[in-house]
Amino acid sequence: MKKRIVLFVCSHNGIRSPMAEAFFNQWARHSRAESAGMDPSSSIKPEVVVVMKERGLDVRAHVPRRLTPHLLSAAYNVIVMGGARFEVKGSHVAEWDVGCPYGRLDSYRQTRDELEKRVRALVKEVDH
Repeated sequence: MKKRIVLFVCSHNGIRSPMAEAFFNQWARHSRAESAGMDPSSSIKPEVVVVMKERGLDVRAHVPRRLTPHLLSAAYNVIVMGGARFEVKGSHVAEWDVGCPYGRLDSYRQTRDELEKRVRALVKEVDH
């Protein structure tokens, strides 16, 4: 059976969406996550690598990528995080109001912790 795809979308695919993707893929058994951005950054933020390592997840290999129609059409669920602006219609689209961290590691930890809670709940909801 083909796994359902959950697509996490944010502005640059260098902070929030890769965090969410990593958490989802750690916990899900019957679905998988991918992530993309509207205007991808050149690399994942080093702060993201640090705070995700604190949770035992290695995201160093993540390469930010642009949101494409193909990614959208392949996704069963699309989770849009604040700042990403585009039109997508469907019953499986949700917007999460998760701000983009800046500055100190504590800000990145707060974002990570918020995403961890939200993704854990999402996995329970869709991974069956």
